Amino acid sequence: NITVNNVMPGYTQTARLDKLINNNPSVALVTKDIPLGRFGKPEEFAAAVTFLASERAGYITGVSLAVDGGWIKGIL
Repeated sequence: NITVNNVMPGYTQTARLDKLINNNPSVALVTKDIPLGRFGKPEEFAAAVTFLASERAGYITGVSLAVDGGWIKGIL
């Protein structure tokens, strides 16, 4: 009863990143390709991992879950 899944995180909003990109116009270039229009929050990635590791996901295996605000779909 072992399940194997994968979380593919997108860009992550962190305090360190905030300092690096503060008022940087290149942020707009990156976020324009993300359908939700923003970087993900660490807790959003954690929620996906927590779900996949829980009993509620007991019948899910072999999944690669993109947690990226739709970015991968936006560039295809």
